[in-house]
Amino acid sequence: MLLVLGVILAVMSLLLLTMQKTYDHLPRYELKRRARGEDHAARALYKAVAYDSSLSVVMWLLIGLSSAASFVLLSRALPLAFALGVVALLVWWSFVWLPGGNVSKWSLALTKLVTPVIAWLVSHLHTPITWIQNKLPSQHASQSDIYETEDLLALLEHQKGHDENRITPEELEAAQRVLTFGHRLVRDVVTPISQLRLISEDDPIGPILLTELNDNGQGNFVVYKDKTDNVVGTLRLQDAVNARGGRVANVMQSHLVYVNESQSLAHVLDAFHATKAHNFMVVNRFDEFVGIVTIEQVLHEALGELSAKYFDAFESRESVVNYQPVLEPVEEPGESEVPEQTEESVTEPQEEIPPISLDE
Repeated sequence: MLLVLGVILAVMSLLLLTMQKTYDHLPRYELKRRARGEDHAARALYKAVAYDSSLSVVMWLLIGLSSAASFVLLSRALPLAFALGVVALLVWWSFVWLPGGNVSKWSLALTKLVTPVIAWLVSHLHTPITWIQNKLPSQHASQSDIYETEDLLALLEHQKGHDENRITPEELEAAQRVLTFGHRLVRDVVTPISQLRLISEDDPIGPILLTELNDNGQGNFVVYKDKTDNVVGTLRLQDAVNARGGRVANVMQSHLVYVNESQSLAHVLDAFHATKAHNFMVVNRFDEFVGIVTIEQVLHEALGELSAKYFDAFESRESVVNYQPVLEPVEEPGESEVPEQTEESVTEPQEEIPPISLDE
């Protein structure tokens, strides 16, 4: 009889370990997202996983009790060496098999079947467990494998090839751009003077100049006086078109803002915030004018390609009022049948929590 009970408890320990692995195979927030959709297995598991650390405490308590009881019974019914062998098997199962490998269909089916009982048990033990945890000294969060920006960039790059990745390439690229933005320098994006269309302040604004400026493809032009290295202002193409004649000096913007080519793009944003200027004259450490950088270039480096994909009538009040956003389809779970809940509703002590109300 002792042998039979010992074997039953040993098998029970193995099954509990398998269930613990099944509960941990997905992050809790990902399991919650799947539970909101049509993933019935996730919905079943989340009833217990919603209790977070309380579930782990209960599961390891059950595993410890069943393993200890199995060892005691087997050591009385069989030689001690055999009982120790069973304990060694359980230890191997816990620390070698449990952390690695994939969750099998039978372990998922078993866990789904037993979860209502586990959830009921955890719901009654959650309050005292939380009370005890609150009395214990607070522990620092475990260190991740991310120490430098390069580590986070490598994680984002790895995420692109992940089989279950649901983050769009555009979102991943935007995150990478933000992380590398602070390391980018003005010299990396400056439009050099050799590529600029320089115009004299004495040039008349007429069809010939407007055609040249329009064909150039730039929206802003550097204005000089007498010689090209004597920059005195900038001219917006739209201002030249609206001027309907006159000289460049009459419509140019004479207020100039300077940045050094060795400064970061974040410094340019600071300059924009302080001066509200959109064009910045770039100089080097020898006080030489080397080119121009615009706020549009800086935003492109930070945010990527900016385009009016669905709407560009920003100057029409009526168009803006009547605009209906075009939503791109995304691969998301279906409408949630799971009521929203805050983290506090799961982790704070309560008399009764069904952590989540779900109908099978």
